[in-house]
Amino acid sequence: MNQKKKISLKPELQKFIENIAAIYEGYGIPRIGGRIFGLSLVFGEPLSAEDMSALLQASRSSISTNIRALMLNGWIEKVTFPGDRIDYFRFSPQAWERVLEHRKEALFPIKQIVERGQQELAEDSLEHQQLEDMKAWLDIQAHYQEEMLKAWRKHIRDKQRG
Repeated sequence: MNQKKKISLKPELQKFIENIAAIYEGYGIPRIGGRIFGLSLVFGEPLSAEDMSALLQASRSSISTNIRALMLNGWIEKVTFPGDRIDYFRFSPQAWERVLEHRKEALFPIKQIVERGQQELAEDSLEHQQLEDMKAWLDIQAHYQEEMLKAWRKHIRDKQRG
């Protein structure tokens, strides 16, 4: 990869990247994180942080900070090449599975907190019932997250079989 070549994006892809960034910004992800994610979806080969900085016209520090966050969430992954000391990044093929796993796993600690909160309230109180409803909602969420994870894994298996 070590050879420097001029890389650019077609205006249509730039617009796609900006649209993805705007959507994910609505979910609380920094706009630049959404732009990096969008770029990783449509750029076929791994990119260095420097390449991303140039393509997205953003500071290296902002790119690096958001790369770390996206890697932590499993959306992008680091790629290295023999003889090249530069780290490259690409969309992780396991990203969608990881998103589903993270969402499912995130529900358990919330449910534990709700259960502890219920212990502090009278069972016949409105507040206790509200927490009971929240627990039921969390159980439903966990069930459907598991179903989506199974469906996704089946999709991947079917795709691999051809």
